[in-house]
Amino acid sequence: MHQSLRIVSMIGITFIPLLAASQSTTGVRSRDDFAGSVSISNKGASQALKINYKTWFIREGKSLDLGGGGSLVVEVASGAVTAVIDGQKHPKQFGEFFVIPAGHKLQIVTTNRSAILHTLELGST
Repeated sequence: MHQSLRIVSMIGITFIPLLAASQSTTGVRSRDDFAGSVSISNKGASQALKINYKTWFIREGKSLDLGGGGSLVVEVASGAVTAVIDGQKHPKQFGEFFVIPAGHKLQIVTTNRSAILHTLELGST
């Protein structure tokens, strides 16, 4: 029994600092799920479109600045946030989608709980 506890303790002592080091010091992490270009055909004319799909993990009490580029589709996948769009506050919660037109600024603010967002940015190539 004591041998098992010693092994578990050694594993914890070894891996916990590694996990802590992998955490972002800003409280915001992102994962690139897809980044690339696609070609869309509309009435015989082909148009290239740049797509960037990300997942964002935002800890409570932190903020994230987005926008200013192409059009942005945002899904609140977990938690609740305040979306500050061009200076105006809009509360958003789990399951909501919203769109930020190209060139507009977005700030995401969390308060008392963490949030997960999915963003899809669409722009011309």
